Amino acid sequence: MTELEFELEFKKRKLQKRKQRRMELLIIGAHLGVVLVLLYWMFGIGMVHGRSMRPAYRDGDLFLYQRRLFREPDYGDVVVIHRQDLERDIVKRIAGKPGDVIDLDDLGHLTRNGERAAETEILFGEQDRDDWITLPYTVPEGCYFCLGDNRPRSEDSRDYREGSRTVPAVIGKVTIRESARSFRTKEKYQHEK
Repeated sequence: MTELEFELEFKKRKLQKRKQRRMELLIIGAHLGVVLVLLYWMFGIGMVHGRSMRPAYRDGDLFLYQRRLFREPDYGDVVVIHRQDLERDIVKRIAGKPGDVIDLDDLGHLTRNGERAAETEILFGEQDRDDWITLPYTVPEGCYFCLGDNRPRSEDSRDYREGSRTVPAVIGKVTIRESARSFRTKEKYQHEK
């Protein structure tokens, strides 16, 4: 092999390696793009605004939610609801499903289909409200009745003109929550190091 042939063969192999690396990077990029699209399609990140879900969720808490619901939300599930009037998403707890008869007493205790619902971590109190619905209320087909955990302060299905949120308005189910306090604590701890 002459020096010229050797040099040509060396350049040829170098170009092949570059081409192979570009192809590998392209394949990795395509796979990463597909994974990101799937993650975006399946999950979302949100932040709690306000006091309507206290004590379980506080103002500033971050949450991860599953966008596509593969099963119907159950009683007590925390869901993300799109409020067109506010042009943002809010979190509330499922209190009633289609066909349920919902009633609330003056302190916000929930009765579903004639039985008192077992609720934990709910703030009850005087309900000084001008609700749009008349209780007891039957949840229409294709709708859910959603309540906040801080009953005296929550704007929820009692305030919506249509009474409950339709299924398309429920855009996901909260799966993970990270407290804003833990972020501040971690940040303070790292700053002190």
